[in-house]
Amino acid sequence: MNDFESVKKLIIQLVKDKAGNFDGDSWGADYKLNWEDELAERLANAFYNISRAASAKENTDDVMLKAALLNSRTDFMDLANFFRDIFDDLDALLRKPVWPDIPEGFDYQGYHQRVIHRCRMRKPDHLGRNCVSFLVQGIPAKMTMVLSFLSRGDLGLIHAGMSREESRKALGGRFEAFYKAEDSTVPTDAYDDLGVHVYFDERYRVVGVEFLKWSELVWDNQKLVGENALVVRQFLAKRGEVLVFNDSDFSATGVGLRFYVPDFEEDDAIVEAVYVEVGGV
Repeated sequence: MNDFESVKKLIIQLVKDKAGNFDGDSWGADYKLNWEDELAERLANAFYNISRAASAKENTDDVMLKAALLNSRTDFMDLANFFRDIFDDLDALLRKPVWPDIPEGFDYQGYHQRVIHRCRMRKPDHLGRNCVSFLVQGIPAKMTMVLSFLSRGDLGLIHAGMSREESRKALGGRFEAFYKAEDSTVPTDAYDDLGVHVYFDERYRVVGVEFLKWSELVWDNQKLVGENALVVRQFLAKRGEVLVFNDSDFSATGVGLRFYVPDFEEDDAIVEAVYVEVGGV
């Protein structure tokens, strides 16, 4: 969650769930406003006046500097009040309903344990596999980036013809380059915080992107990974996509999507990963 309209909607829903109804007039924050726009406007005012203060300092104009600082002080008080109202409402929400006790030793900052499938073996493992599934502990969920499938080979930020440097600039954040297989000649970029792996050809052009379970990949607002496999299949079928099934995956070949579903026979099977073909379009 990275926008304040979502914060507002979450608070409203929590109040309805926990208190039975929501009366916006009885809470501290103004729930009639668009919080994202309101915050942007208040920040813009603050930056404008603090910029005028900086200019006045450069020009050694203390009269203008004082006036700009007085306005900046008011702007930052407005920002403080904006967040204080949200604080007061969250505090009231925690006081009104009956909540369970938090057990002693509860680890809120606990790290996610994620199974990351990587093929970077120097030699096959004891089962003769070249691809190793290993458990990575201590990777906190620090980053979220929603990528949208727009059309074959086009993920918006990442698209056909993009170079490795361009993809790294687009995705930002930390990544680790590793060789996917023993005979790989070009390393794969792994953005583990995002749950995204980017694959390149020998010209270092993007040829594919793999989305792992905790990543965010959507198509027309339908989540494609970490979602119930049946829901995804029904969505694709409604779009007229022809699906090709294998033991642990299925593909929508017309749009270059491959879905990894290891528990295919289960009703509640989850799409654990999605590979999006980007090159060769």
